[in-house]
Amino acid sequence: HNRPPIWTVHIKNKIIKTAVMVVAVCGITFAFQTNTYAKKNFKVTPSKVEKQSKKSFRTITTKYTKHYLGLNAFLDKMEKAGGGTLTIKKGTYYISNAIYVPSNTKVVFENGVVFKKINKTGTNYKASGSMWQICPRSKSKKKNSIGKYKGAKNVTFKAKGKVTFDMDNIAGITIVAAHNQNINVISTEGIGTEFIFTLEKAK
Repeated sequence: HNRPPIWTVHIKNKIIKTAVMVVAVCGITFAFQTNTYAKKNFKVTPSKVEKQSKKSFRTITTKYTKHYLGLNAFLDKMEKAGGGTLTIKKGTYYISNAIYVPSNTKVVFENGVVFKKINKTGTNYKASGSMWQICPRSKSKKKNSIGKYKGAKNVTFKAKGKVTFDMDNIAGITIVAAHNQNINVISTEGIGTEFIFTLEKAK
């Protein structure tokens, strides 16, 4: 028999409330399954993400914003193409503002990926409280654009090894999702896999 995946959720202070809220609002499911998206596929590293940030958002790319902007640039391309797979390779990604995930998108996190929340941007706009938002960036600023389950759908977060989302004591929400359909957080069957969510001192 294959050894089942290991899911580890670090619960500190208010993370229980946050986790319940996300599941209740969006219907996130933890499951073993295979989803295939073949629209637009990218494999990225911290350096590749930084390069894309400088290309797409040259005037606002700083040492604090380079990773979230670069990832959003790749996801924007995927949104225009109708979806795809974004494979995030090992490394530490510093996230000041939200990363927006569009419909029909699979985000694969390879072993050793760390997402660390930071509270600086080095620009004239403030850092946000969230790390991920399951919503197309094109709709993020439009009023009433995602109500009545018009948000992103068919989105998968898949861990292939140990993956850490570290909020680093910053009050906020790791994954914001509302009015979504068919959202999955999965691991590869037979491989010891864990997602670690940390959200200390959140209110």
